[in-house]
Amino acid sequence: MNKHNRLAVAIVFVLIVVSFFVDFDSSITGFTVSEVSAANVERGVEEIIKEEGEVAVIVVLKDDEGNFFMKGKEADIEDVKEGLSEYEFDEGRDFEDMDAFSGEVTKAGLNKLRNNPNVERVQLDHVFGVTLSDSVPLIKADSIHQIVVVNNLTGKNVGVCVLDTGLDYAHADLADKYVDGYDYVNEDSDPMDDHGHGTHVSGIVAGVAPEIKIFAIKVLNSGGSGVESDIVAGINWCRTNKAVYNITVITMSLGGGLFSDYCDSSFTALANAVDSAVSEGITVVASSGNDGSTTQISSPACIQNVIGVGATDDGDGMWGSTNRNGILDLLAPGVGIVSTALGGGTISMIGTSMAAPHVASAVALMQQFELEDKGAETTPVNIESTLKDNGVLVGSWKRIDVFRSIASLDDTDTVLVVESPQNTTYSITNIDLNYSASDVFLDKVVYTLDGGVETVLSGNTTLSLDGGSHLLNVVANDSGGNFNSVFINFSIDLPDVTLNSPADDENDLDGEVEFNCSASSVSELSNVSLYNNASGVWALEEIEIVSGTEANVVFDVNFSSDLVFTWSCLAYNVDGNFGWGENRTLRIDYNTVSVIDGYFPNSTNVTIDEPLNQTFNVNYSDSDGDSLSVSWYKDGSLVDSDDVYDFVGSYSSSGEFNITVDVADAGSVVSNYWYFVVNGVEYCGDGVKNSTEECDGSDFGGLTCEDYGYTSGSLSCDDCEIGTGGCTNSTDGGSDGGSGGGGSPTSEESSLLQEAIAARDSGDSSGDIDDEFAVFSEEQEIETAASGDTEEEIVEEAVATEEKSRFKIGGIIGAVVGGLVVLVLLFFFVRKEWRVIKRNAGKKP
Repeated sequence: MNKHNRLAVAIVFVLIVVSFFVDFDSSITGFTVSEVSAANVERGVEEIIKEEGEVAVIVVLKDDEGNFFMKGKEADIEDVKEGLSEYEFDEGRDFEDMDAFSGEVTKAGLNKLRNNPNVERVQLDHVFGVTLSDSVPLIKADSIHQIVVVNNLTGKNVGVCVLDTGLDYAHADLADKYVDGYDYVNEDSDPMDDHGHGTHVSGIVAGVAPEIKIFAIKVLNSGGSGVESDIVAGINWCRTNKAVYNITVITMSLGGGLFSDYCDSSFTALANAVDSAVSEGITVVASSGNDGSTTQISSPACIQNVIGVGATDDGDGMWGSTNRNGILDLLAPGVGIVSTALGGGTISMIGTSMAAPHVASAVALMQQFELEDKGAETTPVNIESTLKDNGVLVGSWKRIDVFRSIASLDDTDTVLVVESPQNTTYSITNIDLNYSASDVFLDKVVYTLDGGVETVLSGNTTLSLDGGSHLLNVVANDSGGNFNSVFINFSIDLPDVTLNSPADDENDLDGEVEFNCSASSVSELSNVSLYNNASGVWALEEIEIVSGTEANVVFDVNFSSDLVFTWSCLAYNVDGNFGWGENRTLRIDYNTVSVIDGYFPNSTNVTIDEPLNQTFNVNYSDSDGDSLSVSWYKDGSLVDSDDVYDFVGSYSSSGEFNITVDVADAGSVVSNYWYFVVNGVEYCGDGVKNSTEECDGSDFGGLTCEDYGYTSGSLSCDDCEIGTGGCTNSTDGGSDGGSGGGGSPTSEESSLLQEAIAARDSGDSSGDIDDEFAVFSEEQEIETAASGDTEEEIVEEAVATEEKSRFKIGGIIGAVVGGLVVLVLLFFFVRKEWRVIKRNAGKKP
């Protein structure tokens, strides 16, 4: 072998040794950078790359919290993309407000994204498709169109974003509805429909809300499919233009995949976009899909902040192909809908795609009402709950009722004015009832006379009355449950009635009410009565016979529940004439006793051994919403005022105790009780020889019981001399483990201890055996209590850990020494070869 070959061999040898050290060191560290910072990659991403070589993805970045590699700054989209070549990543869109971007990635690019510490998640840019099946009749909203607040409720000045295949804005029925839009499929501002689905959906929107403004966002191509990133971009377009065009709702008749529960984690970017839109006051609606599943719905209807809509058939029943489950929100007509067709005219279609725009238009009409009635929009959450509360039950879901929903938003009382009769005394028996009532949702006007039957008014009328006092109650109701009521007391020579107590609008807390009325009349009085409408109708409560021209009457009445009602007193004289007092309101805030819903321990007899601790806690509620206090008592003494009471044990805490908890509001107390027993145990290893112990203190050659690992229980020994017998820890002096956490070492442990003692006595210099015994005993007690392992398993694990540590340290030292030796040998070898080369350099060949 020549000198050059020898040098090469030496270098190779050194590299092999160095690589060995590097590998050895890696085995010590046990992790790589990729294991520390690997991003979450959706399973489908790798599957598609394996089959097709690349895949469309959405990359979601981490925020700076807890990310060491970001050094206190938000991850920058461009910084992440700079690490990818054009062959590894084809850029799509940036979603800067969500710290995310999209594009197509190869396997190499995916690996870089996976190991980038700033990347949180790499998910599929999911493909969505039209949920169209067939068709349904268009929903009728004529009744709501006739309601006038400022304008007729027809969707005037309200915007709807339709995310679909675009819109045929040249269609005669849609040209005046289309305002603006964008084509994210072809990246231009011309969202012309090239499929037909979006045009049909938009026609439904315009049919329910004839003066609506439509914003067409093309996110699905001519084949009826699109990607998640385009849909996200479309939602963001609607958010950006909300204030400009008063966009209140987004409708998406599209879907992808089936899900049995909320699917936000599977569509991170889309769910984030929806959440942002909802937080900005835009209601988001989507169709549930037409697969006929009774356990799953499609995305994006399965996103939590989206109103998922299924379809009803032309018989107002559940359409059989509607996807539905527990997270489906609403139903709307979806069978036989005749709406606008691409290129002009109409076409009939069927499916949940037709149901979703019905709900979207209902939302727009509701927001128009709120804007014109109150000057501000309501929230998407209130919109959804209103539609559900006022819908028609179909199976387990509600089919929308637009009129009832909007009427329920009307929280303004009707306007009612009664012009005649007045609160006065009349000398005639025929009295004109003249009134006026108004409300945008006025339903009917009724009256009752003297607590009689309810009569519906269609206009002014005349009342034929007998002599005496009369109570006329006129009520104007609207469709939303709002009303106005006018009570009028008038009479023909009627007695005079005064209400003394309780005062008007008084609040009674215990339900025991004393009503006090006074009456006077020119002629002699005959009786005084108490009336109220606590039962829902004006009715007699009590009557008292009186005499004379003046009387004071007291009625004692008990109420056992919360009520708000009107009351008054009625007095008759002997001529048959009568008079009413004023109408007063009384509130009964009846106190309901609080309830203990649960407690722990759930057994009221509890036993533990000292020195253990015991936690007691209680769950409670009060239907009145009263402020509650909690008090814990031990044998009658207050010990705590929190929801949880912790009994702290010790080796002197034995005994029998009564633990009581009281939960109280202002007027009542409920309690729970525990009979609590703490068993006493002896503390072995305290240097005190107890009656059940054969040895303790300074036996065992100067070592205490604690040195042998005993911390509690009773100790008995066969022989108190070291190395000649075994010890057991038992409450009865036997060979079983003691109570309260103590116990005997196993025979193997005893053997180990005996061997250690023998080694110490023989002068073994491997360590301080007494110190090791103390450390072993303490660690064995702690680890046994914490892990539940046997003392033998803990000893074996400690020995194995020490041997492993010694092996690692020895390996490292050996590796370092070996490396130094190799380097020294290499130095002398190279030096020698250099001299040979130098010496031969001057020689002629």
